[in-house]
Amino acid sequence: MFASRRLFNLLLAVAVLGLGVAAYAAVGPPASAKAITSTATVGKGIVLTSVTATGNASAATQLNLDFETAGLITAIDVTPGQQVQAGQVLGTIANATETDGVASAQESVSAAEAKLSADEAVETPAERAADQAASQLAQLSVNNAVQNVTDAQATAGMDATTEQQAITSAQQSLTNAQAQQALDVTSEQLTLTEAQQAVTNAQTQASEDATTQAANVTTAQQNLSNAQAQESEDASNDSAEETAACGGGTTTTTAPTTSTTMAPTSGTSESCTQAQATASQTSLKDQEAVQSAENQLTAAENTQQATAIKDSQALQSAENGVTAAQNNIAAEVLKDQESIQSAQTAVTNAKTSQTSEQMKDAQSIASAQASVANAQVSELQTAASNETKETPTPGQLQSDQAAVDNAESQLVTAQQNLSNTTLTAPVAGTVSTVNGVVGEPDNASSSASGTSSSSSSSSTASAGSAGSGFITLTDLATLQVVAGFSETDAANVKLGQPATVTFNALPNSDLQGTVSQISVNSTVVSNVVTYNVTVSILNPPSSLRPGMTANVAITTAERDNVLTLPSTAITATGNSTTLMIEGPNGKPEARTVTIGLRGDTLDEITSGLNVGDKVIITRAGTSGASTTGSPAGATLRLGGGLGGGLGGGL
Repeated sequence: MFASRRLFNLLLAVAVLGLGVAAYAAVGPPASAKAITSTATVGKGIVLTSVTATGNASAATQLNLDFETAGLITAIDVTPGQQVQAGQVLGTIANATETDGVASAQESVSAAEAKLSADEAVETPAERAADQAASQLAQLSVNNAVQNVTDAQATAGMDATTEQQAITSAQQSLTNAQAQQALDVTSEQLTLTEAQQAVTNAQTQASEDATTQAANVTTAQQNLSNAQAQESEDASNDSAEETAACGGGTTTTTAPTTSTTMAPTSGTSESCTQAQATASQTSLKDQEAVQSAENQLTAAENTQQATAIKDSQALQSAENGVTAAQNNIAAEVLKDQESIQSAQTAVTNAKTSQTSEQMKDAQSIASAQASVANAQVSELQTAASNETKETPTPGQLQSDQAAVDNAESQLVTAQQNLSNTTLTAPVAGTVSTVNGVVGEPDNASSSASGTSSSSSSSSTASAGSAGSGFITLTDLATLQVVAGFSETDAANVKLGQPATVTFNALPNSDLQGTVSQISVNSTVVSNVVTYNVTVSILNPPSSLRPGMTANVAITTAERDNVLTLPSTAITATGNSTTLMIEGPNGKPEARTVTIGLRGDTLDEITSGLNVGDKVIITRAGTSGASTTGSPAGATLRLGGGLGGGLGGGL
């Protein structure tokens, strides 16, 4: 209904604007700067007052579902976002205590029914013997149950010791792995340092060898030069001595490898022969010295080359040692990191195993203790039954029937407890969250807790956070918006008032709603006091999701079928004012007007005007033209106000 009113007012606004434009066109452009006049027609229609704010959509109802008892999760039958029906299975857990409780309760029912049947019948000697055997068997059951408790407790103690030892061992392995990592790093770093020192030593040795061998080669070269010079000097001296001894007729030729003596031209003297022999011996000695020097030079050069090769190989070996040491460091670091990771995983697994064993042992002890209690009850019932079977009385039979009824009641309770290991949806809804994994324990705290999403905020409300139960079930059919209104606007908001809600994510969708809750506590944001107002959305579409940003307009007051005048025509702030209207002869005349409800764009006129009256509006302008419509330069609030102003005339 509200949407149709808005459309009606919008059409009226367009009509008034058209009249204003037409009037302006008829008068023509302004001639000089003077006041601008226009008219507004009194109509009959609807006056609305509203307040606006922004917020977020949220679910009005949200259930945090959980099992009523703890146990290991065995199945999860839904996923987030899935729609479920009331009674649909959501998940199951395993709990040995509840299963044993049903079996024990069934045994109690059977025992109580058997006792009642036995008391109603006449006991025979054989039955008496059977009763005695039943009493002994009941006592044996009690003893066995007590022993089972003792065994379960002993097993729990041993399991606790074993699991703690496993944790201690795993932690020690982790400590050892971390210590080994430190040792390996130190050892490998020492090896690397030694290898680097070996490289330095090899480089030093190579430098020293190069210097030594170069000096040896230089010495051998110098010796060769000296031998060659000595040979040349000796040859020159011997030639001179031979010439002197043999005279000018004798010629001696000396070469490094041959020596030829020419006979003197006249006679041979003993001194000439001696000189020639000495020259020959000296030449041979000098040749041997030169040859020796050449051999020494060749040996020095060969030694220099061999030493350089040896030093190069030693340096390469040392560098290979550095590379190997660096590779070993990387390999050891990786190996030690893997060992530490493995040890840490072992510690985690040991702790997880300890938790699982503690839960299992606790369930075993609880089950054994329940068996003791049931066996003791059965023993007492058997003893009481045996005492009264010989002479059953009406009171005894009533007691037997009461025992049967009590046992059946306990069976119903045990069956209900067992059914609580299966979680079902109490109502239809959408699964928001699933907090659990199959195989992990579910530590239940309550079966279901409901929340109403009315989050605190100022001008913009935030959607509520997901619950902490095993499964959170949200009713998307009952959505609402929580918005923060200023204290002035909030004072006019009442429960049940209509509202229009729009969403940025859903354009062209105006949803209707009503005010369902008003917060009594204020919120201060940036020194602005606001109050949260909850608006329940009527028939929300399937595309609407919790958390979407919403714009809320609440209608705080409404007057139907009343005289209306655009708010722009009334400048007074009180309940009455004097307005100028066009008289029957076209001349302005003053009217005293009483004002009722002041709306967003229209004001209610309670007296002083009639439908069709034209109120003269004077505005200061930049030109001197005057019109009978709304001028283009006038300040007009379009929409419901102008529409209402013409509503009575259309």
